[in-house]
Amino acid sequence: VILNADEWGISAATLRTYRDYLKNYTRDYSNYCINTYQSAFKGLNTRLHDMLEFRTYMFLNVFEYVSIWSLFKYQSLLVSSGANLYASGSGPQQTQSFTSQDWPFLYSLFQVNSNYVLNGFSGARLSNTFPNIVGLPGSTTTHALLAARVNYSGGISSGDIGASPLIK
Repeated sequence: VILNADEWGISAATLRTYRDYLKNYTRDYSNYCINTYQSAFKGLNTRLHDMLEFRTYMFLNVFEYVSIWSLFKYQSLLVSSGANLYASGSGPQQTQSFTSQDWPFLYSLFQVNSNYVLNGFSGARLSNTFPNIVGLPGSTTTHALLAARVNYSGGISSGDIGASPLIK
C-alpha cells in the first residue's frame, strides 16, 4: 500500500494511517516476540545446555525474521525495536549454576552470528601441586584456567579468552 499509494489513488491521510500502522505493528509484534522469549528464557533457569538449545532454536526460527522487521524502510520510515534481542534478564551475576541473569555474561563469551551452533569450548589448564606446611600431611593442588576458546560449527570460533596458553 505504501509503495503503490499514488498508483492506487490512496490519499495522503490514508497513506499516513498505513505508515503509522506499519510502524506501530512492527514495534508491537517485535516487542511481543522479545517479551515472550525473555519470559520463557527466565523460566528455564536450569542447565546451560537447555538455555543454549532454547536460544539457538528461537534465533533460527523466530528472531532471524523479527530482526528484519525493523529494517523495513518506506519513504524514510525506520522502525526500531523497543528492546534488545540479545540480552535477557538483568546484569550478570556470578553464581555456580547459570540462570537467565547470567546470560549477558555468557553471551559475551559465546557471541557469534546467531545462525551458528555452539559445538563446545576448550581451554588450557595449569596445575601446581606443592606440599603442605611442614607437619601437615598431604599436599595442595591449584588449577588455573589460562585460556578458553569457544568453537562453533562451520569453522567459526572465538579468539582466546583470558591469558594466552603457554604452548601453542
